[in-house]
Amino acid sequence: MFSEYAEKLIALGFDATVAQKFIARIIHLGELVRIEFFHLRHYPADTDDIAFLLCALSGEATHLVTYDPHLTDLQPHYSLCLCAPVRFPTDVRVTR
Repeated sequence: MFSEYAEKLIALGFDATVAQKFIARIIHLGELVRIEFFHLRHYPADTDDIAFLLCALSGEATHLVTYDPHLTDLQPHYSLCLCAPVRFPTDVRVTR
């Protein structure tokens, strides 16, 4: 499953070694979130993205960092910030 994410990064132009190390760090630093299944107010157009939204909401995330337009288009419907990676570090600095 995680190799799929490395493949996506490689397709975006990342070096394969860098992509694999990045995914490994995310896994190491990640936090286990038990996903509670419930009906969403609005669903992403890509059904593969539902799991990401459920995970963010179940984990009470403040941000969901993504380039995926199927998720960012949902911003008006959710209180968590659905943002691109460039915005996330700025938001974190402002709230600290």
